[in-house]
Amino acid sequence: MPFLSSLTEEELKKQQAAQSGGATISGQSSVLNAGAPQGQKGQSSSGQFQNLNTFLDANKDNTSAMADKIVGDVGSSVDEANKATNTFRNSAGPEVKLETADSLNQTYYNDPAKANKADYTATKANYKGPELNTDVAGYDSAVKTTNAAKNKVAGLSGDVGEAARNSFGQNQAYSAGANKLDSALLGRDKAAQAKIKGASTQFQGINDLLSGATNEVSNKIATNKSNTSANQNLMANQENAAITGQKSALQAKADAENLKQKNLNNLYASAAPDSFSQMSQNQDSGLSGAQYDQNVDWHNFFNQGTGTATAGSVASPDEAAKFSALAGLMDKSDTLDTGQGFTQSSFNRSGYDSAVSAEQAKRAAAQKIIDDKAAADAQAAQNVLNSQTLGAKSSTPQKGAPVASGVQDDLRVLSDDGFLKKYGIPKSAYNDPGAAYLGGT
Repeated sequence: MPFLSSLTEEELKKQQAAQSGGATISGQSSVLNAGAPQGQKGQSSSGQFQNLNTFLDANKDNTSAMADKIVGDVGSSVDEANKATNTFRNSAGPEVKLETADSLNQTYYNDPAKANKADYTATKANYKGPELNTDVAGYDSAVKTTNAAKNKVAGLSGDVGEAARNSFGQNQAYSAGANKLDSALLGRDKAAQAKIKGASTQFQGINDLLSGATNEVSNKIATNKSNTSANQNLMANQENAAITGQKSALQAKADAENLKQKNLNNLYASAAPDSFSQMSQNQDSGLSGAQYDQNVDWHNFFNQGTGTATAGSVASPDEAAKFSALAGLMDKSDTLDTGQGFTQSSFNRSGYDSAVSAEQAKRAAAQKIIDDKAAADAQAAQNVLNSQTLGAKSSTPQKGAPVASGVQDDLRVLSDDGFLKKYGIPKSAYNDPGAAYLGGT
């Protein structure tokens, strides 16, 4: 692509006359202005430059611009190749993250109700990405643009005419003759040649651009396939561990309840009527720390449970909800066995304590009546003293104590209805035939 001089025809003729023995250029070329800078009008008429040296001299100041245009064209091709290979790199699909047991637990299994099921299903799914480099979108474009750029870069280190042909040859009007003129023109400018050849070093990375991209994509495909397979195997194991683990924990809880019920039932079944002291020392009995009252039968406050505890029957609402969410996340049909109407054996401690408190209130009311009677009636006071002596089972009766034959040292006899009637103590206020501190013969 010759860059033509803007000298007038008269000035050129004078230059031609001053030169001798120069070769002449004959024939008509329609491409003499193919490489002319933008805005500069080229001349294509034949006969204007009849001497080659005259042509070269006229265009010698344009060789630097021609070299810049060649280097710029190659740079554009390299940029296009970089863009195409980057598109190719980024089209291999998203990275498949390699999961761990901890990451799966934290993301999905610890709180399955909050887990994203779509993400979970995608993580668990089969590999759906490309199998080969050639399957990746942008591969053909990367190959085409990279090869084109490599050819242009290679031309920079060869003959300058080849560099010109690679850059300007895209113009269909650029002929072999025009290329020879450009080659001759550039061949006379050492600085332009150095600029062109120096650019070949600048763009040497083009040689490894495609191979680097294909290796990267190949490794990404291999890693994604490997991670997908590893994740599937891990998730299969973790799913089983999560479901089995929760079931096992609930079953252990059920087994503990069944053992507790068995022990509690056996405890109350074998307890003697007067074994309150022993029962109150047993943490599982429900009587630990309770007060004894002879008028309150603690056996009546024990409720014997029925059925057998299962994982489902002992699961709290939160535990049952977590198991259901876990099974739903995994698309499993596992359920918890709720059993057949299990009820736990129990001791109604609050009911027992209330009954004891009521008896104590009744006893306090009756004692007040007795104390009031004794204060007003000397005989009543003596009778109370006598009953206290016998109630304490003293071996030395106090003065005035009744010693009539047949009187038993038994509180049940001492507090008979006759005594209550004699001293006006209503049975509704104190209904205890075995109370101490009441007496009379």
